[in-house]
Amino acid sequence: MRLYEFEGKEIFKRHGLKVPEGLIAESPEAAGEAFLRLQPCVIKSQVLVGGRGKAGGIKFPRDEADARKMAAQLLEMKIGRCKVKKLLVEKKVAIERELYVGITIDRSEGIPVLLACGRGGMDIEELAKKYPQELVRERVDILKGLPAYLAMDIGRKMGLRKDSLIAGARGIATLYKIFGFFRK
Repeated sequence: MRLYEFEGKEIFKRHGLKVPEGLIAESPEAAGEAFLRLQPCVIKSQVLVGGRGKAGGIKFPRDEADARKMAAQLLEMKIGRCKVKKLLVEKKVAIERELYVGITIDRSEGIPVLLACGRGGMDIEELAKKYPQELVRERVDILKGLPAYLAMDIGRKMGLRKDSLIAGARGIATLYKIFGFFRK
């Protein structure tokens, strides 16, 4: 299943995960109005390919006029082979630390594999090459699911401690629950 970032975040929100407040804009005018409501904010092009940041598809406007100008530029872009048609204007949040958690299917064995790294960011593939010892790979038994102790262990391996460990383990468990829902 392929989702735009705003669609994925809506699913996360419905399952109790915290996401920044955001609005969809399909015009520079709508982006300007969203800026006024959410400032400070970030404008993210919505495309079904990776590498948006490196391609210039994410902008940080200073004011409403800047937001309109940047939105117009983004809506003229192609990232990969994808034309930008929608923008996510999202409240800018202070990020203390980026983490990565993803769940995929190991096609050779037909089982879910949870991938996690305490060094999150835009380019997980590059991080996996540069810091392979920090990439956590956990095969998940579909009959048992993801028990709390395993979510806690994954969080520990990512370098989480104390309250961050508890919150991280809950987040990991919730992501697996969402994955299970969409796998059916």
